[in-house]
Amino acid sequence: MKIIWRAGMKVYKTLPCFFLMAALCGCTTQSIEDAKAIEETKSYAYRYEYETDSAREAVTKIYNEKPTYDENEQVEEYQQGPLSNKTSMMKFIKMNETFEYYDCEFTVKEAVATRNYNYAKEIIDDKYIDEVMKYFKKQIAYDVDGNLKEDDNRTVWIKIHMKYNGNTSKNVNMCSGFVVKKDDGKLYPFGVQLFVDREERFTSSKDNSIAYCMDINPEDEYDMWIGFEAPVVNSWTYYLEGSFGYIFQPTGYTGYLIELDIEDRG
Repeated sequence: MKIIWRAGMKVYKTLPCFFLMAALCGCTTQSIEDAKAIEETKSYAYRYEYETDSAREAVTKIYNEKPTYDENEQVEEYQQGPLSNKTSMMKFIKMNETFEYYDCEFTVKEAVATRNYNYAKEIIDDKYIDEVMKYFKKQIAYDVDGNLKEDDNRTVWIKIHMKYNGNTSKNVNMCSGFVVKKDDGKLYPFGVQLFVDREERFTSSKDNSIAYCMDINPEDEYDMWIGFEAPVVNSWTYYLEGSFGYIFQPTGYTGYLIELDIEDRG
């Protein structure tokens, strides 16, 4: 039996972090012939590598794989399982509630979903917008007009207020993810993190910038935006993982879960 992953895996060459957040699809049962006919018409971009060229521009390398099957193989989609830890190991909070992590105070202020990435021009600081737009224009999930090719998917923009209370400068990993409570009442890791507007890939001139990581200094206090790609389903409850920097098995997450009130602007 061959298992098909519908979500790509992002591999950042400068970071030994394989952070797989599967954009989940419903599991279906198909005949062998139907499944082969559908799957063999598609190519899956299964790896992205963000590198830096000689001009220090971010370069995305995409490796496409077209599935092939033997006559006797069966095909079914892989569905990520629910979180393996008990809900008692999670810290559930709401938007506009402040929590502490990395010697910082974090507050999730806004959550907006759009189909077009040009919304970034309305919210991202002028210091970062050019690099953020360059990033989006290289993503194969969007068409030339900036719209997501998958009708049900959205770019979800999360505004977070951060206040650093530490005494020394340091580099922090803002890698995060979505967790959703589906109609069965279980919690599932979900979606794909795209960017943090202040991360090294957009702000640093060094060759080995690391995805989702950023420098913070004593007395820093500001708003930042984190972007995700995910389907938005009205009957599901969405959470942001607030224990940033978790890079291990998605189903093993424990820590802060911030319930999101997402405004879907279509």
